[in-house]
Amino acid sequence: MFNFLGKYKMIKTALCINSYEELTKLVNREVDTIEAKIVSRDICEKVENNLQQLIPYVVFYNIDIHAGKLKFIQYLRCSSGKGEQRLQGNTSIGFGGHIDQKPDIIAREIITNENELDSYKMSLSDIVETAIKAGLREVQEELSINLLNDIGDVIDRDHIVFFQGDMNIEVNRVHTGIGIPVKLTEEQFNKLKNTCKFNEAEIEKLDVLSINIDLIVEQMDTTLVLNEISNELINKYNLEQWSTVMFNYITRKELNEMMKEISYSDIVALICNKKAALEQTTTKSTE
Repeated sequence: MFNFLGKYKMIKTALCINSYEELTKLVNREVDTIEAKIVSRDICEKVENNLQQLIPYVVFYNIDIHAGKLKFIQYLRCSSGKGEQRLQGNTSIGFGGHIDQKPDIIAREIITNENELDSYKMSLSDIVETAIKAGLREVQEELSINLLNDIGDVIDRDHIVFFQGDMNIEVNRVHTGIGIPVKLTEEQFNKLKNTCKFNEAEIEKLDVLSINIDLIVEQMDTTLVLNEISNELINKYNLEQWSTVMFNYITRKELNEMMKEISYSDIVALICNKKAALEQTTTKSTE
């Protein structure tokens, strides 16, 4: 999206906040609003200007408990052409981009400055709703799907998360991710995958990333296993770092939801049943 400044000058812009620390205070309810502003990308891309571009990052996934599979819609970014050059050729599970269209922005107060770009006072809810609106627009542009109309209202605002990537990676220093996990049923997941028409200027290939949940649970050390899987995905598929952040977040969330359904008596019964089955197998082998 291009915005106009003055009579002839055309520039790329992005909605920015002053710092991740200010956003943290907003999330922790220490303040009611923070300032956000539309800024030229030439300015906000420079680390020394201390601005953070807000980026919606929509992740589609499905969990099949019976099959023990956690599946994500995965795609390969084009190695050239449109899109963030520093991410070209990477594999990703996140759809989104800069918030650069005024109709996407929801704010408590809009401060219009003559001959300058607008700035806003935004609450936490304002930022979340703005990210959802911009994220869904990006999904429609990238996958030719109107999520709300074609799939349904599947946005769970309780699990939206703000995050930063590894600061050793250049692109992460000037961007803050707004992770929007979208949990789909098997039918919705297949419909999205099979009916979408991806933007070939940005996406080279669309696929499914499938993870074995049983492997993670059996190892017991969730952090170790997720780190191992993340490293394998990076090395094997060149999965971008933000995607590993959201992969870890969603997997942990789903495992925690599963554990809420398990009581101590369930664990005892499971252990006793396994022990009895093992003893029965041992007895038969010695007969």
